[in-house]
Amino acid sequence: MDPPATKQQLQRQFQAEERAHQLHLHHSHHCLLGRLHLLSGMKLLIFVGMLAIIGILVLESLYFRKAIFVLLIPTFVTISTVVAILKQSHQLVWPIIGISFFHMFLATYAFLIFSYYFFFKPLYIIMVLNWAFDSSNSESEVEELQLHHDEGAPVNRKRKRNNEAATKLEAIMWAYANSIRSAARKFKVTRSVVQRWMKQENELNCQVNTMARGSERKRLDGGWRPFHSVFSLFQLPTYTATTPPPQMGNKGVGGYISSSKMLNEPPIVLISSNNNRASNTWLEQQIEQADALLSQKAVDWLFELNHEKDQWI
Repeated sequence: MDPPATKQQLQRQFQAEERAHQLHLHHSHHCLLGRLHLLSGMKLLIFVGMLAIIGILVLESLYFRKAIFVLLIPTFVTISTVVAILKQSHQLVWPIIGISFFHMFLATYAFLIFSYYFFFKPLYIIMVLNWAFDSSNSESEVEELQLHHDEGAPVNRKRKRNNEAATKLEAIMWAYANSIRSAARKFKVTRSVVQRWMKQENELNCQVNTMARGSERKRLDGGWRPFHSVFSLFQLPTYTATTPPPQMGNKGVGGYISSSKMLNEPPIVLISSNNNRASNTWLEQQIEQADALLSQKAVDWLFELNHEKDQWI
């Protein structure tokens, strides 16, 4: 039979058990803090990864709409990770860590891409912002605030803005000299409108040339122009044996008499019609074959143009 424990032995045993219990609590506390820090870090990584996924989703929806299904995989992974963290399933700790590193890698990749375009190619970011601005503003209607004279109440009315051809050409020249964005800002239109004007530059030059008179009229490249003059000084012979030049073609479109019919038409009927179109070279060849050599002033008189029908094709 063991001798009864003394008071000192009982105190030592109690202190040892108390220290062991404190060590166990301290160890449990550190383990709990470690798990909380791990979960906090994973939540932060998941949050950054979700932001990166949202950014990539926006970019893909703008430029690569057909590849949007690729984002379903990281989206599913993100949702699964969030559910696992909320349930605090310790069996999914390591998969969650792996997924979090995947999100961190994805976020780093997206950050590097954004940094590259931001520092080296900022025009791409400006292009996206301008696209968003153009989509929110209409190019044909401008809202302006007006007042009724009788009531004095403000109303929103929409006014169509009509830019003249000269203004459009000025905007095109400004865009060539500076930039499309600068031209859009200067003339208070969107970038898409300036780009459309640049594609219509030849037509705008034709309109400006049509409205011009006298010395302001410009000779444009290519095409035919209408001519109508009644010959009172001399008669051109009937065109019978002359073959039209290749560039004349067969323009039996829109009511214009084709070159093959011009050869067989009497000159008075041919010249008196307002639906005929020809070039200086073609008429000069016909005059030279008729031995009626004229000066350039006389040829210009033959091409006396009507202001309303001076259209280049």
